Amino acid sequence: MSTTDALLQGEMLTPQTATRFATVFKQLIDIGVRFKLRDEIYVRRWEPERIRDHLVRDLSDEPTALPDIVEDILYSVLPLCKNENSPYFLGFGDTGDDPAALAGGLLGLFTQQNLINQSFDAPSATFVEIAVLRWLRQMIGYPDLPVPDVTCVWNVGGIITSGGTASNTVAMMLARENKAPGCMTSGVTDPEQFGVILPRGIGHYSVKSALTWIGCGSQVIEVDTTNFRYDLTALRKALRTNRGRVMTVVAYAGDSRYRTGLADPRRGRRIPIGRRAAPPAA
Repeated sequence: MSTTDALLQGEMLTPQTATRFATVFKQLIDIGVRFKLRDEIYVRRWEPERIRDHLVRDLSDEPTALPDIVEDILYSVLPLCKNENSPYFLGFGDTGDDPAALAGGLLGLFTQQNLINQSFDAPSATFVEIAVLRWLRQMIGYPDLPVPDVTCVWNVGGIITSGGTASNTVAMMLARENKAPGCMTSGVTDPEQFGVILPRGIGHYSVKSALTWIGCGSQVIEVDTTNFRYDLTALRKALRTNRGRVMTVVAYAGDSRYRTGLADPRRGRRIPIGRRAAPPAA
């Protein structure tokens, strides 16, 4: 019998059920650990239509018991999931095998601190986030205000996002505001001034999408690359040709798929972009 069978339908976590719940949680952690430690990237590799037909179902008329949910995940979902911790998977470096990160994910799930406000939803977590942001700023050389001067959100100097797409969207929004201060409230009136230079063929789709989400339109200017770096001659030409129409130049740093940047591959220098163009935003 599965340990999840020991829980009654609709039972909640209370002092009386804590021991049984802890047993269930350990079982689920064991499932996750076994998933991480398997060699295969995929146990099953099916066509999208077959996965769709296998997993997309109508809403049941009756509630599903926890043991049945766990069994469904274990035998129907996990075999089709990608295991980034597999020694055969080379796509990304963030394999999720760091114990501190996994512990943070578990505690975050249990504590449920809502960063919507500091007063009662996240009294301490708000300042944990601020501390982490200050560390990140220090790592990349940005100045921080003295701690006593951090009295509101505008003094923090950053936000933690859900991932790369959200980060690029925020970056494009801030670049837009830097190019035309006040358009966040007044709106975009001249979209052609919000051009964004991307490396041709390897620019991440999220940048182009972000431009449409923030009302700038698809103002993408692609520049040729050489060995996954900007062709500096082509980049200079693009900046001259589009003078006054470029709000930012996107450069990738640390992308697991590409190694593209503004740095001169021969001398390690950064090229001058000119006063009218914003610095790289992503």
